[in-house]
Amino acid sequence: MFGFWKHSLAAKFVVITMLVVFVLMGISTYVNYQSQKKTIYDNIRMQSEMLGNFVSSITPHAILSYDFDELNDYMAELSHGEDIVYAVIVSQDGKAMTSYIDRRNQMVKDAEAFVTSKDVQNFIADLSRNKNIIQQSFPIIFENNILGYFKVGISKSRMELIFREKLITQVVIGSIFTMLLGLCLYIIFRLYAMRPIRSLVQGAQRIASGKLEKEVDVLSSDELGHLSHAFNQMMHKLKLNISEKDSALRTVQ
Repeated sequence: MFGFWKHSLAAKFVVITMLVVFVLMGISTYVNYQSQKKTIYDNIRMQSEMLGNFVSSITPHAILSYDFDELNDYMAELSHGEDIVYAVIVSQDGKAMTSYIDRRNQMVKDAEAFVTSKDVQNFIADLSRNKNIIQQSFPIIFENNILGYFKVGISKSRMELIFREKLITQVVIGSIFTMLLGLCLYIIFRLYAMRPIRSLVQGAQRIASGKLEKEVDVLSSDELGHLSHAFNQMMHKLKLNISEKDSALRTVQ
């Protein structure tokens, strides 16, 4: 294989071209991946802002009436939403006003192993350090007074899995495309570049062995065709010079 690479101009051209294409496609795939990732995360944040505004509009009455059961019901319903790890309401000084947290959530289960107390504040404090969770906080305002804050944590794990699957798919498709492109380039290069070059090489070998009768085939009108034509002119002049030399030798004799 190494010998084929070492002695084949077509193989060198195709491999180098494939490497360049593969690198460019890799860069393009990575940039596209990061762009899609940012777009989806921005959409998640936008949806969570809409959710935060909704919660801020429906909870003031329950907070003012100290109806913590109603607040817990709200948070329980929200916590069962897709990708939501936790949803809690805290007071202005950061104390939890709701106690519900979905302990079936895997991230909550993981945090449960590290918290010293099982109350919501400890869970939120531990989960807030998790880089796989998008954390957002929204003030709950009533008549220009802040009653508390709605805090929500949204998992990035499912999105990360989708991104990885898309990235793998793009890499596989890109690899197949690159290999097909390399095969096409190899065939085209052999037909349109290597044939004239081989013809020139064979012509040079004939000159080296003293056979000047057969000219090199001019297979195109491009640079290789011009080179073949120039090679034929050189061969013709060389043949003429040899003929003149032989004539001069016969005259001297």
